[in-house]
Amino acid sequence: MSALKIMPLENVDIHPSTAKRNEQKAMSKKEDGYTPLPNFVCDEGYLAVLSGEAIKCLVLLNRHIKGFHEENKAIGESLILKLAGFKDKRTVRKAMSDLAKYNLVKITKTLGKSKSYEVTFESRFSIELVTSNDTGALKVVTSNVPRLVTSNDTGTSSIKCHSVKEKKINLKESDEHGNPVDEVLNIWQPDLHQLNSWMQRSGLPKINQAQVEELLLEINPHYESKIHTGAVTPNQMYSNFVKWVKRDFKLTEKLFKQAAQDNTQAINPESFEADMGDW
Repeated sequence: MSALKIMPLENVDIHPSTAKRNEQKAMSKKEDGYTPLPNFVCDEGYLAVLSGEAIKCLVLLNRHIKGFHEENKAIGESLILKLAGFKDKRTVRKAMSDLAKYNLVKITKTLGKSKSYEVTFESRFSIELVTSNDTGALKVVTSNVPRLVTSNDTGTSSIKCHSVKEKKINLKESDEHGNPVDEVLNIWQPDLHQLNSWMQRSGLPKINQAQVEELLLEINPHYESKIHTGAVTPNQMYSNFVKWVKRDFKLTEKLFKQAAQDNTQAINPESFEADMGDW
């Protein structure tokens, strides 16, 4: 009796959905696999206008949608929190909203289900188009770009060398571009009395309102995304303000000179410690 010969089933058709699942499994097992990120993200300025959280979400969606050759995919916010390392779902929503504003991502909401995301790189909006029609977007674009503040500067001095008056003038001149000084100052508005209590407990002299506004023109854009997403509390912002002052040695020296001329301020220099922690 001859042995039974088993022939390979190479020509047997399988269901398309099964073939797709097999392809996805094979891709996920590749140790050296990668999903390309389009060059335009860097070349067209999106890195400059998108927050770090938005970039994280962009990379994540690109991997889980484009990487698996999907047109769209439903992804729960809890999974995004885990994969991106976020602590708050509001951070996810803010980041996805930023991506949708530039039409990099299309978000579909279905009652009782996770949001569905579609990567729409091909139909993206240019930065110029968004910023010309959205003053809120302009604030994102210009919040970390100091040259708008120093538009009349020669480029040889930093922002701190300018007075509050000069900064207000420069910002008002750029009002037509959507970045008025009031919007920057209103991002976080500390109470002067409470702020000075924090200053004095840290061994610093009191600070006046004009000096506060000068610093807020730098501090508020720096913390803007964290303030909007609730990543920092009001008390943390007061602490960050004090740390910012302590890192500015020229300002600290000026404040102590002011206090020496004003005998009504009781300053204990021994309480002063230059806190250089994270802020």
